[in-house]
Amino acid sequence: MSSTPRSQTRRAPRATATERFHATAGRGGSPVKILIGVIAGVFAIAVGAILLAPRNDDDLVNYRVAEAVKAAHAAEAAGDLALAQARYEEALRLMEGERWRTRAIELRASVNDLKSRRSDLAKAEAEWKALRAEAEGATLESAAGLLARARLMRERHREVPWGRELDATVERLARMAATKRDMDRRTEFQVRRAEIAERFKVGEPSGGDWSGALGDWKAYLGETITDVDRGKAENETRSLQRRAREEWSRIASRARRLVEEGRRAEALALLRAERPRFEATEVAEELRKRIEELDR
Repeated sequence: MSSTPRSQTRRAPRATATERFHATAGRGGSPVKILIGVIAGVFAIAVGAILLAPRNDDDLVNYRVAEAVKAAHAAEAAGDLALAQARYEEALRLMEGERWRTRAIELRASVNDLKSRRSDLAKAEAEWKALRAEAEGATLESAAGLLARARLMRERHREVPWGRELDATVERLARMAATKRDMDRRTEFQVRRAEIAERFKVGEPSGGDWSGALGDWKAYLGETITDVDRGKAENETRSLQRRAREEWSRIASRARRLVEEGRRAEALALLRAERPRFEATEVAEELRKRIEELDR
């Protein structure tokens, strides 16, 4: 039996780059258009690289200076004066050349101002620590003086890290000072009454200077006092008026007896001698008239 030889399959030869280019062009693409597209892509990449890259050293310095100043402003606003000063000084180190002259002067002024403020703040903090130590051991007697110092410090230093602690100290000292004032008011009246009684000798039933005592109580009532003390003082004046009238009654009786005994001159001398002690009392007019009667 004869057999028919098998047909062998052969691979087509690989196309060259030129053949593939022409084949693509044959499918609708123009070689010129393709070439133009490639060139445009390369140009776009080059332009992007140029735009993204720093243009020169001056631009970089400008950027770094602006960032340092911005950070300084933020730190100053947050109350961190040390950091603000450091950032301003960082910006100054970057400023070289005549073109930075004006800006550098401005930043140096800012640095000097921060140094001064930091120095003042350090001194104030030292004063505050000393005051705080004294305030911790404050007594009712020392509270008022410490309160005045604390209030002055709070007025001078509004925005400080220890401001809240200072406010709390002011409030505590104010309460202590108020307590001391209340205690003083309660004892002040007693002290004043004792002084008046001693000065004008009105503690005894007779012989006191009723007019002088009443004058002092009148002056006391003209002062700024509590309603309670005012009521007490008014009671004292009424008591003095009553006691003065009682003594005047005894003096008037004595003068009358002298007149009855024919000793009119002695009675007149008695009334004239006693008159100054009664000038401000309710019996002053009665005493004056009695003297006029005897002097006729």
